[in-house]
Amino acid sequence: MVMKDIPAENTLLAACFDGRDCWVMYQQKCGLIALYNCRTGNDWPVVDAKDAALPVTPLACTFITAEDDRPGMIYVYFSSRSLALHGVWSYAGEKLRFEQEGAPTKIPTAPGTIAEYS
Repeated sequence: MVMKDIPAENTLLAACFDGRDCWVMYQQKCGLIALYNCRTGNDWPVVDAKDAALPVTPLACTFITAEDDRPGMIYVYFSSRSLALHGVWSYAGEKLRFEQEGAPTKIPTAPGTIAEYS
Protein backbone atom coordinates (compact mmCIF):
# COMPACT_ATOMS: atom_id res chain seq x y z
CA MET A 1 0.00 0.00 0.00
CA VAL A 2 1.48 3.35 -1.06
CA MET A 3 -0.07 6.44 0.51
CA LYS A 4 0.50 9.86 -1.03
CA ASP A 5 0.67 11.62 2.33
CA ILE A 6 2.77 10.52 5.28
CA PRO A 7 0.82 8.66 7.98
CA ALA A 8 1.29 9.99 11.50
CA GLU A 9 3.58 8.03 13.77
CA ASN A 10 1.50 5.53 15.80
CA THR A 11 -1.66 6.31 13.80
CA LEU A 12 -4.54 3.98 14.44
CA LEU A 13 -6.18 2.31 11.45
CA ALA A 14 -9.70 1.36 10.49
CA ALA A 15 -10.90 -0.29 7.28
CA CYS A 16 -14.09 -1.10 5.40
CA PHE A 17 -15.10 -2.71 2.10
CA ASP A 18 -17.87 -1.22 -0.05
CA GLY A 19 -18.41 -4.22 -2.34
CA ARG A 20 -15.81 -2.99 -4.83
CA ASP A 21 -13.14 -1.00 -2.99
CA CYS A 22 -11.25 -1.51 0.24
CA TRP A 23 -10.82 1.72 2.23
CA VAL A 24 -8.19 2.24 4.94
CA MET A 25 -8.73 5.14 7.34
CA TYR A 26 -5.67 6.72 8.91
CA GLN A 27 -4.38 10.00 10.37
CA GLN A 28 -1.75 11.89 8.37
CA LYS A 29 1.33 13.47 9.92
CA CYS A 30 -0.30 16.94 9.57
CA GLY A 31 -3.28 15.68 11.67
CA LEU A 32 -5.75 15.30 8.80
CA ILE A 33 -7.91 12.15 8.78
CA ALA A 34 -7.98 10.44 5.38
CA LEU A 35 -9.40 7.38 3.65
CA TYR A 36 -7.08 5.54 1.29
CA ASN A 37 -8.60 3.60 -1.63
CA CYS A 38 -6.52 0.42 -1.97
CA ARG A 39 -7.62 -0.16 -5.60
CA THR A 40 -7.01 3.33 -7.04
CA GLY A 41 -4.29 4.53 -4.68
CA ASN A 42 -6.13 7.79 -3.96
CA ASP A 43 -6.42 9.48 -0.57
CA TRP A 44 -9.65 11.29 0.34
CA PRO A 45 -9.58 13.79 3.23
CA VAL A 46 -12.30 13.85 5.86
CA VAL A 47 -13.72 17.39 5.99
CA ASP A 48 -12.65 19.62 8.90
CA ALA A 49 -10.80 16.77 10.61
CA LYS A 50 -7.35 18.44 10.55
CA ASP A 51 -8.13 21.09 13.14
CA ALA A 52 -10.67 19.07 15.07
CA ALA A 53 -9.01 15.65 15.36
CA LEU A 54 -7.33 14.53 18.55
CA PRO A 55 -3.70 13.51 17.88
CA VAL A 56 -3.57 9.72 17.44
CA THR A 57 -7.37 9.71 17.58
CA PRO A 58 -9.35 6.48 17.75
CA LEU A 59 -10.79 5.77 14.28
CA ALA A 60 -13.77 3.78 13.01
CA CYS A 61 -15.40 3.38 9.61
CA THR A 62 -18.16 1.25 8.18
CA PHE A 63 -20.03 0.77 4.92
CA ILE A 64 -23.84 0.71 4.83
CA THR A 65 -25.48 -0.79 1.74
CA ALA A 66 -28.39 0.93 0.02
CA GLU A 67 -31.51 -0.43 -1.61
CA ASP A 68 -32.11 -0.39 -5.37
CA ASP A 69 -29.30 1.07 -7.49
CA ARG A 70 -28.37 3.87 -5.11
CA PRO A 71 -24.77 3.98 -3.83
CA GLY A 72 -24.06 2.86 -0.30
CA MET A 73 -22.64 5.16 2.34
CA ILE A 74 -19.30 5.19 4.16
CA TYR A 75 -19.49 6.46 7.75
CA VAL A 76 -16.32 7.49 9.60
CA TYR A 77 -15.89 8.40 13.26
CA PHE A 78 -13.06 10.06 15.20
CA SER A 79 -12.52 11.97 18.46
CA SER A 80 -11.89 15.71 18.49
CA ARG A 81 -9.54 17.77 20.65
CA SER A 82 -12.58 18.78 22.72
CA LEU A 83 -13.23 15.04 23.38
CA ALA A 84 -16.37 14.94 21.23
CA LEU A 85 -17.18 12.01 18.94
CA HIS A 86 -17.47 13.21 15.33
CA GLY A 87 -19.26 11.24 12.63
CA VAL A 88 -19.21 12.14 8.94
CA TRP A 89 -20.44 10.26 5.88
CA SER A 90 -20.03 10.10 2.12
CA TYR A 91 -21.71 8.19 -0.66
CA ALA A 92 -19.36 5.41 -1.80
CA GLY A 93 -17.76 5.76 -5.22
CA GLU A 94 -14.65 6.92 -7.03
CA LYS A 95 -14.76 10.29 -5.24
CA LEU A 96 -15.75 10.88 -1.63
CA ARG A 97 -17.35 14.04 -0.25
CA PHE A 98 -17.97 13.92 3.47
CA GLU A 99 -20.94 15.54 5.20
CA GLN A 100 -21.40 16.18 8.94
CA GLU A 101 -23.56 13.61 10.72
CA GLY A 102 -25.42 15.58 13.38
CA ALA A 103 -23.85 17.40 16.31
CA PRO A 104 -20.74 15.92 17.94
CA THR A 105 -21.38 13.79 21.03
CA LYS A 106 -19.38 14.80 24.12
CA ILE A 107 -17.31 11.91 25.46
CA PRO A 108 -17.37 11.51 29.27
CA THR A 109 -13.91 12.07 30.75
CA ALA A 110 -14.39 10.60 34.23
CA PRO A 111 -12.16 7.54 34.79
CA GLY A 112 -13.96 4.24 34.39
CA THR A 113 -17.01 5.57 32.51
CA ILE A 114 -18.30 4.17 29.24
CA ALA A 115 -19.69 6.59 26.66
CA GLU A 116 -23.07 5.66 25.20
CA TYR A 117 -23.56 6.87 21.64
CA SER A 118 -26.92 7.07 19.96
